[in-house]
Amino acid sequence: MSLRCKPPYTGITGWLHLLAITLLLAGCGQHAAKAPLPLSEAAIPDDWQLKGKLGIRSSAQNGSVTIRWQQQLEQYRINVSGPFGQGAAAIEGNRQQASIEQPGKETLVSYTPEHLFNHSFGWSFPIEHLRYWVRGLQNPQHQATPTYNTDNTLATLQQAGWSLHFDRYQQQQHWMLPGRVKATRDDVALTLLIRHWTLTPPRVFAH
Repeated sequence: MSLRCKPPYTGITGWLHLLAITLLLAGCGQHAAKAPLPLSEAAIPDDWQLKGKLGIRSSAQNGSVTIRWQQQLEQYRINVSGPFGQGAAAIEGNRQQASIEQPGKETLVSYTPEHLFNHSFGWSFPIEHLRYWVRGLQNPQHQATPTYNTDNTLATLQQAGWSLHFDRYQQQQHWMLPGRVKATRDDVALTLLIRHWTLTPPRVFAH
């Protein structure tokens, strides 16, 4: 006695089932293709370089400087030039201390880079947090209140007394990184326009 397997789907009903399954699988494939790129701290490299323009507005002064920021894990070097840079300045440091060099002036060293910026330029620059903010991340060491866009990129952030807005995202290799970051606290407003990203800079800082 031979056994015959009955086709699982026959007639109009069967074709409708097959069509429904096909559409479901196609929908899953489209959803996977549009999934947001990872934005965790571990996903975005800690070795990077950016070039751009930093606008500063406060009750005491208004202006802008060009900026080149090189970050290699905990080590950073930030070069600024323009009216507030008094020609040029280089800030280099890590979590333990920072130093600032300016032509014709004595090198200053401090345990807090924000103090160096305030002392040298008269405006606040939160390097400790900006290391994360420029990549569209919140500083994991401090409490924060973030909001996100529909593609999972950071839209706004409240952290360390600063209010931030992120936009003009651009894809860099496998990641979405902001092209503009606005930060305000009290009477200080910073606007960083990032014109160029490099996610794997040379291992030795370029002076």
